[in-house]
Amino acid sequence: MNGAGFCPDCSVSIGGKTIIPLDYSDTELVFMAPADIGDYTFTINCGGESSAVLKLFVVDLTEIPIYIPQEKNKETFRDMLLGLMPRGFGWFKGILGNWAKLFSGFAVVFLYIYELFLSLFREGSASHTSSFDLWEQELGLPRNGLTFTSAADRRSEIYRVECRKGGATIPYLESIATLFGVESKVYEYWKDPDSFPAWVAALGTDALMYWSVMLTVPASEMTVFNCNSECDDYLRYWWNEPLESALLAIKPSHTMMIFIYNLVNNVYNVVASSDGSVVAGDSGEVYIYG
Repeated sequence: MNGAGFCPDCSVSIGGKTIIPLDYSDTELVFMAPADIGDYTFTINCGGESSAVLKLFVVDLTEIPIYIPQEKNKETFRDMLLGLMPRGFGWFKGILGNWAKLFSGFAVVFLYIYELFLSLFREGSASHTSSFDLWEQELGLPRNGLTFTSAADRRSEIYRVECRKGGATIPYLESIATLFGVESKVYEYWKDPDSFPAWVAALGTDALMYWSVMLTVPASEMTVFNCNSECDDYLRYWWNEPLESALLAIKPSHTMMIFIYNLVNNVYNVVASSDGSVVAGDSGEVYIYG
């Protein structure tokens, strides 16, 4: 939403529920709209005062306009082909005549090619596609712990990732962690480089694309496995995969996010990301990163 005078204290109220903005600037306020299709009235609150009451219309992704050439039928191609013939001969005499039948046969081939062309336009659009498997394979979906089954949800996730949708303020990310009952602290590298491990700093300018999410987990919640002499599972399990998946879905899709698990009682200090690769940290921590 565009306007003027937005600040960190601004919030959005829809249907009596307060929504923390995803991002803001002096002239723009970004917030997450309700998922259900419909018309909503929302209020912008800044500094404890309501500054605007506006209407919001949520539509299905397939209603987003995209350019698709006009659909045509067999008769259109037949007449176009007949129109290419030299003048002076009775090509159009008798619509059910042999010439018309011959060119109608050619028109079927051209119509088939044209419909394939239209399908390419539709399937090439993240908001209109029905080729979910191909898109998900290309984009590396579904994300760990975020599997969607309905066509609308799968299309929505494809659209979000492909079109780089997303964005989140630090208060918004921390509020999501609160919903999972986890104490958190979120950092951006360009603001707090000292809150990141040295291997992130070594990435150079790429480090500017990193978030760090520090999660405090009581040691009593760490699962410890006793496999005796044989074990094919983790010996200790402390990470919160549903929370990680939720935050990864919200962050801007062109950025990276690492998760730092601080187990209280000084048991371990562990950094984790998404795929399970392990590397030693700066001072004895264990890092799992992707």
